[in-house]
Amino acid sequence: MRPRHPVFALAAAAVVLTGCSHLPVSVQGPAPLGKKHTLDCATQQLIHLGYTIEAGDGVVGFVRGEKAIDGSRRHVLNAMVFDDATTGAATLRVTAVFRTKTSNRSPWKRGTADADSIMATCAEADAPTSSAR
Repeated sequence: MRPRHPVFALAAAAVVLTGCSHLPVSVQGPAPLGKKHTLDCATQQLIHLGYTIEAGDGVVGFVRGEKAIDGSRRHVLNAMVFDDATTGAATLRVTAVFRTKTSNRSPWKRGTADADSIMATCAEADAPTSSAR
């Protein structure tokens, strides 16, 4: 693998530090119940939180739910369960975004709280989660 140029690292750090308003929020953590049960849990939590299931694939391991704010704005949550490449353990990642007719933006607090709720219910509660907030 080729080393990255330092300018790219500085640019990435600047984006993170300035809190770019168009980035989705992702949280992830271990899924000790396994892929199928964790994905089922995430699907049920989305429904419980008022999201409509718009897409999903149990074989691939993802589900997408959308919650309308008004006619053209909505919260979108994507839950994906995958095997961690380094440990082989099942991992749940929930990504939240706020969608308008013309763009995707960082989620509102409600969308972020919903992502955290799915993690708290469906992933290992005492494990640290990573976040791109």
